[in-house]
Amino acid sequence: MDCCGIFLYVMNFNSMKKAILFLSVALVICLIGCKSKPKFDYNYEMVCQYPGKNSSYFLKVFIYGKDEQDAIRKAKYSAVHGVLFKGVTGGKCESKPAICHKSYEENAKFFDQFFTSGAYLKYVNASNDYSIPAEDRVKTPNGLKIGVLVSINYDALKSEMEKLGYSLNINNVF
Repeated sequence: MDCCGIFLYVMNFNSMKKAILFLSVALVICLIGCKSKPKFDYNYEMVCQYPGKNSSYFLKVFIYGKDEQDAIRKAKYSAVHGVLFKGVTGGKCESKPAICHKSYEENAKFFDQFFTSGAYLKYVNASNDYSIPAEDRVKTPNGLKIGVLVSINYDALKSEMEKLGYSLNINNVF
């Protein structure tokens, strides 16, 4: 083999190494960059405590979190999720059906964006983030179970979902 042949052999070998290295780096970047779909934690309990003013409801949401701030954040989106997909029941509240007539999974793209972007927070009027009673906090091996009182603006949320087509307007049914 002459010098040119050795050069081409080395060049091809180096090119193959570079191609493998390039593809490996591209794969790693893709795997890191590709986010999995937001996972919603359905492990919560929600009971309406009492109705508020202007069609709002005060809901007690019990949720697990790795710490208090994580549990409070989850309680807020769980309250909105509960109103959207489970309805309002319990306490001194008039029962209200779930706002959405289709499941989360049927409209996952919209609801994933709705919850991950924080858009749901405009329907959370208030919460007792800084005054959670001791009886509403339970330490567990996996973190904390906490009960958070969250006020949800039911009519505003229902109106927005009707406008977007995720809730049926009773006037349009008949």
